[in-house]
Amino acid sequence: MDEQAQQRCYRAGLVHGIGRGAVPGALWNASGPLIPAAREQLRLAPYWTLRALREVGGLEAEAEIASYVGERLDGSGSFRGAAGAAMPIEGQVLAAASAWIAMQSPRPWRAALTPELAGAVLAQEAAAGRFHAGVAQALRGLREEAVLPSISTAARISLSERETAVLRAISQGHTNKEVARQLEISPRTVGTHVESAFRKLSCTTRAAAALKALTLRLI
Repeated sequence: MDEQAQQRCYRAGLVHGIGRGAVPGALWNASGPLIPAAREQLRLAPYWTLRALREVGGLEAEAEIASYVGERLDGSGSFRGAAGAAMPIEGQVLAAASAWIAMQSPRPWRAALTPELAGAVLAQEAAAGRFHAGVAQALRGLREEAVLPSISTAARISLSERETAVLRAISQGHTNKEVARQLEISPRTVGTHVESAFRKLSCTTRAAAALKALTLRLI
């Protein structure tokens, strides 16, 4: 992007969440499943951002960019369901950046993902056509494409209940000692479960194992 576009994108990033104020706080803080009407209210937050910022003189362009924060390149986002070229590049940057930050932030229904895991999930979403691949790479600071497993392989992998609990804790960035305290087992036992999970998932690092388990919906 040229310098002016970068500035528009930056300013849109500062104000893109204003429309959340139009949604009841109880919905943002809900930890359980939401009814369709409640989900629709959340989906409309970018619309209210657009409406609010249009009332601010000199922010018309930023209002338009900010309203794309929930959109996805494949048309699966909100609130317009915009796809492909219908999304300006500034909107594509904001959408991917917002998702990347959100994954690293705790929510009432889940813990925060580690930066490594959030980056890998972002790359997976880009590979599926929901985010701009170049934007995802820039956010991650990587130039290589992430190679992710096929969900069809999940049927061939079986983790024990304890292995699942250990991997879930690892995906949240906890050390073996912290996991041991959480599960009331010894750090050595945690290490044993980690090694077993590594073998089953054909992984050699904690981040890779957590990502694969998350991708295959094993944790």
